[in-house]
Amino acid sequence: MSDIKQTVGFLQKVPLFQSLKHRHLEHPAKRMLERPFAAGQSMVTQGQGVEGFFVIVSGRAEAIREHSDGIKTIVNACGPLRFLGNWLFR
Repeated sequence: MSDIKQTVGFLQKVPLFQSLKHRHLEHPAKRMLERPFAAGQSMVTQGQGVEGFFVIVSGRAEAIREHSDGIKTIVNACGPLRFLGNWLFR
């Protein structure tokens, strides 16, 4: 998103932030970075110390847990206007 006004407008559509006023969203909007990911690309990797809060603009993200035997399980999936954070990957 190219400017703060556009980013705030997007955040107002995210259910988590819908109750907040425009002025309350300006600070987080200024701190946000747009990071594109290719299909199949990992946003974070299980077991690595990553902090982050992601809001999906388009596409779909899956939280995958890899068990000690190597089997992978999708534990959560989310699409546009949904969010995920590193707490899913601990």
